[in-house]
Amino acid sequence: MGLVDYMEEAMSCTSLGEMVSRNYVSIETISHICQNATKTSFKEILELLSQIKENERFRSKSEDRKVLTLINNHSGIKYPIKGAINSYEKKCFLLYQAAMSCI
Repeated sequence: MGLVDYMEEAMSCTSLGEMVSRNYVSIETISHICQNATKTSFKEILELLSQIKENERFRSKSEDRKVLTLINNHSGIKYPIKGAINSYEKKCFLLYQAAMSCI
């Protein structure tokens, strides 16, 4: 996976390994990202990041739906979600776009 460099008598983290350890990314997540590294469109990358295990804690709550609907309808959202925003994947997909668009 390329997280550690093995030298003759020492080991060191690669830049990917440092990012994983610094941001508490699970091995399962980094493996999933590496397996799908050929995704080329921005939308596909956002979808991939929205599905990672670390995002499961961001469950869509009923009190979030009004704000998420406003974000979804904002002109800065390039990929609005059709239908209800009722999963953590959809919530994170919107929030990533909002953060990148400075909404």
